[in-house]
Amino acid sequence: MSWTALTADNIRGRLSLDELDGYVQTSGQESAGVDSLAEIIYQVTAMVRGKVASNPANLTKTGPAGTIPDECLFAACTIARDALVGSLPLSEGATEVRKEELRKAYAFLDSVAAGGVRIEDASGALPEIPAAASRSHGGSTLLEF
Repeated sequence: MSWTALTADNIRGRLSLDELDGYVQTSGQESAGVDSLAEIIYQVTAMVRGKVASNPANLTKTGPAGTIPDECLFAACTIARDALVGSLPLSEGATEVRKEELRKAYAFLDSVAAGGVRIEDASGALPEIPAAASRSHGGSTLLEF
């Protein structure tokens, strides 16, 4: 299936050992009824689905509730990792590389919303590109890719 649920394992796979240890140490709040990772997953999933749905061409492609397109999984994990690391009592985590990766993740989702990324529908089929996908610019007809 081309739409999948964002999971805790997806996000944990993007964390360093120190960050994982920090998460385990602070997970005591989960026993008090607060599950930060589950809330982050819910929020990031909703944001990704909103970005995808903001492009009218994607409205008929959405997968089941709680899922995101596979194309968006890396961006979703990057954003979720940043949110989780930001909630941990750690001094490391916000490296320049990660800041750039986060910026690119948001830019990718903006491209999804603008139609710059083709999203598979829930059945796994890529959308067809109409044969007459052209526009007139300054009197000449140019194909759009």
